[in-house]
Amino acid sequence: MGQGIGLGIVIEGRLYEGSSWKSGEVMRKAGRSIGKALSCVINLFNPGLVILGGQLAKAGPCLIDPLVESTGGFTLPGPFRAAAIVLNEKVFKL
Repeated sequence: MGQGIGLGIVIEGRLYEGSSWKSGEVMRKAGRSIGKALSCVINLFNPGLVILGGQLAKAGPCLIDPLVESTGGFTLPGPFRAAAIVLNEKVFKL
């Protein structure tokens, strides 16, 4: 079971940082799962803007790229085209 977020993750008491395969894969899986959940929110409410903040916004491309990709894969075409994700003052158009 892992704990933590950001550039490192602890799995069974051992710290994996940066691009090490376990840390990176855990972050990518988390990004895909969050993106899938976010797609449900977009499909239901059809927002024009989604703002990601806090620690999630600081997680970096290892988590954010799969999140955006997964969101696009599970969102209906209309809401997908209408929504944008704002992250640390960067806008990722879906």
